[in-house]
Amino acid sequence: MKTLCIKENLAVLEETSLKEYP
Repeated sequence: MKTLCIKENLAVLEETSLKEYP
C-alpha cells in the first residue's frame, strides 16, 4: 500500500512539474 501511494505521488509530481515547466 505504501509503495503504491509513493508511486502515485511521484507520478503526480512529475505531471505537475511537466505542466509548470513544459
